[in-house]
Amino acid sequence: MPLKATDYAFIRALRTAQVLVDTDEHELRATDRFVASACADGDRTPELLDFHRGHCPEGCFHNQLRHGGPLALAEHSPLAYRDGLPHRECYLMELRESCEIKNTKILALYPHFPCSAAAKYGISAEQAFDLTVEAKLYLKKHIDGADVRIFVHVDYDGHPQATSGGRFKTYFFRRQRYEEWKLELQASVAKSA
Repeated sequence: MPLKATDYAFIRALRTAQVLVDTDEHELRATDRFVASACADGDRTPELLDFHRGHCPEGCFHNQLRHGGPLALAEHSPLAYRDGLPHRECYLMELRESCEIKNTKILALYPHFPCSAAAKYGISAEQAFDLTVEAKLYLKKHIDGADVRIFVHVDYDGHPQATSGGRFKTYFFRRQRYEEWKLELQASVAKSA
């Protein structure tokens, strides 16, 4: 599934605004132990694992894969409750148990684009970022001492304007900068109205 033009434009805007930045040693250290919430997409999982192993060769990357990954943790996500089942609460329980089993409080949320689960429910890239922020806050509220980091995996394959230098790229997501950027956009729109 190719990346939609609107999602591509939104992701490029986040790159320009320094919301999505290249990952460095501040976000991932060689010995970090993570519990990861990621989509179960078998096409993207190997790339995600390779990325993480490359940055944390001595650490642990304990996967909790689910359809839509962190999008299933957000209360306002259609992925949180499907077919009358409370996916959100079950996923929280699994992530909490994983933190206990692996003796870590570091959680990594890995949304990816394009995402078939998001597309199925009509979730745009902007909505997915908002839902991922909501998921982060949910985990911090329900897992004592949680250190939640967001990494975003983008598959540019097939997009004619892709300038990533490669087929796919994983970025660190700066939540505070995202919130500032959204306020800046709102102020700009209000000023021009």
